[in-house]
Amino acid sequence: MRRCNFKRFFPLGVLLFFAAVRLHAQNVTMVSRDIDTLNKKPAVGPNRAFYAQELFQLGAIVGPQEYGYPANPWSASFSYGFRMKAKLCSWNAFTFDFGYHLDRFSMNQKQVKLPPFDPARHKRQTLSANSLYFSFCDRVNIGRRGDVLGRWIDFGGYGEWIFRATDFYVDQHYDSNSPSGYNFKTKTRIARLPYIDKFDYGFTVRFGGEMFALFADYRMSDLIKASATPNGHDLPRLAIGIDLAVGQ
Repeated sequence: MRRCNFKRFFPLGVLLFFAAVRLHAQNVTMVSRDIDTLNKKPAVGPNRAFYAQELFQLGAIVGPQEYGYPANPWSASFSYGFRMKAKLCSWNAFTFDFGYHLDRFSMNQKQVKLPPFDPARHKRQTLSANSLYFSFCDRVNIGRRGDVLGRWIDFGGYGEWIFRATDFYVDQHYDSNSPSGYNFKTKTRIARLPYIDKFDYGFTVRFGGEMFALFADYRMSDLIKASATPNGHDLPRLAIGIDLAVGQ
């Protein structure tokens, strides 16, 4: 009867032993990582520490009307930008908006216009102010929620830098001796308006939930420089509208 030679299998046994130890260590590491991932809360989310959204705003500039600077009810404002939210606690957060903003005032031609606007009546006249804006608000959350925005109210202020302002008007002409014909239109656009203040600021209030909200902006500063007006009046200051914010 032949005796088994264990020395021949010793190296193979050592290799198998170390392979088993290494495989066991990998399994323990994988389990630990899975446990850490399950227990760790994400920092980014609608109701987490930080959240970002793409922002669209469309509003109507509704008043108040001041003598000499009348605007039609269809004067409008538009904004596109981004909103950042930083959560402070379960019911409170800060929000910061920045982006592009446009105010478009449709001037009423049936009422008195004072300088710096010319007194002539045009078929159509529009004053446009293009700006870069930012706003900072304190957000108060309403009710309990999971990882969603839920309902909220924002209170804060905004500032703008107007980088381009134009006065555009269209005139209708009737002239039988004109080479352009008896009935024709002319369009005039005046840029770099010296009477427009480059910086303005005001208050903003928003109420909403999830993607949609209502907002109201009230401009505290003068859009038209006081030195350019005979009575210190200004264009309408209040804009109200809808706010659409899409999560990133």
